[in-house]
Amino acid sequence: MTPVTRRRLLAAASTMVATGLAGCEGNVEFGDNNSTATTQPPPHTITEPVGDATVLPSLGVPLLTDAYTITVRATQTLDGQELDELVITFPETFSLSRSLTYDDVAVRVGGPGSPTRQANINDVRVGSDGTTLTLSPGSSVTLTATDTIVVEFRGVSAPVRTGEYLVGVEVNGAVSDSGAVTIASDFTPRESTFETTTEGWTVVGDVQDGSVFPDRKSGDGDTGSYLSAEDDTTGDVWYWVAPRSFRGSKSPYIGGTLSFSLRQSTTEDQFDAADVVLASDEQVLYHDFGDETAHPGTDWTRYEVPLTPDAWLQETEAGGVSDVPDDGRLDRSEPADRETFESVLGSVETLHIRGEYVDGSDVGDIDSVALTPGPGDEEPTETGS
Repeated sequence: MTPVTRRRLLAAASTMVATGLAGCEGNVEFGDNNSTATTQPPPHTITEPVGDATVLPSLGVPLLTDAYTITVRATQTLDGQELDELVITFPETFSLSRSLTYDDVAVRVGGPGSPTRQANINDVRVGSDGTTLTLSPGSSVTLTATDTIVVEFRGVSAPVRTGEYLVGVEVNGAVSDSGAVTIASDFTPRESTFETTTEGWTVVGDVQDGSVFPDRKSGDGDTGSYLSAEDDTTGDVWYWVAPRSFRGSKSPYIGGTLSFSLRQSTTEDQFDAADVVLASDEQVLYHDFGDETAHPGTDWTRYEVPLTPDAWLQETEAGGVSDVPDDGRLDRSEPADRETFESVLGSVETLHIRGEYVDGSDVGDIDSVALTPGPGDEEPTETGS
């Protein structure tokens, strides 16, 4: 194949707009819980490179949440070529998750006079330095000179500091100019209020007679509707499991808060365990409310957990997501250091909130969960040991 020539990368801002081009649906459902694409932008947006006046249109609504979106225009040189390979290269201050799968990437192609078609990806490779993502389609997609290539992907740990960073894209071996990745400080809080759906929240442990799906109830929540689950009393500790919108790269939320409301059916026979678990694929962090006087009451109790190292413990025998405890243990932990804390927040694979506090049968409820961003462009304060 003749290498294509150098061309300009146009990177459009990813705005999660819930309307599309003619022929594209205005809303899209994905995942096991019928979550929908929202109008919230992801924390990190790809902006137009300096010197280019045109921002390319999207091909309908995004297929992924919490994802980077890069838009590249095909040139005359690519006309008639099969889309064989896409390579995205980030600077050293970024880190791609080694656990990226086909569910974390989406590629679409379309343009004036040609229909939008999705390229099925059959090979996802992360470079040894964690800064290069290579995607190879498994289906045949022929490019035209007027096509736009839209790449969505997630699982990127970004720098904590705000500012502009450069990213490069290659299509079929072509070297593009670099586009600017802007890490902004005005991030929209992530929030679940459960007013109409469970919003992708599930449960794990000895709960709901083995089902992962909680019950959604109306009228008696902290702010309205809420989720509820019943303990199976088989010995493990059960937890609320956050959906993908609360996971992924959460570096901009360092210095912010994780807040939620909890309620339990009884305050008898309380026991201690990790109250919140945050994990990447390599490290596990715990937050502990304290003794049983800090446990939820039979009325709604509001919690605001600081997203700072001094509020968390780290697992001393790191095992990542595979080592998230089913017994809520706290006996192998030490105060979190800043490096570990920032690493986990940069690539959150698991967020669990404890639902069980009684040594016996009980019911746990949750409502109004929110991730609030931190100060963004302020230097983090050293709070870990």
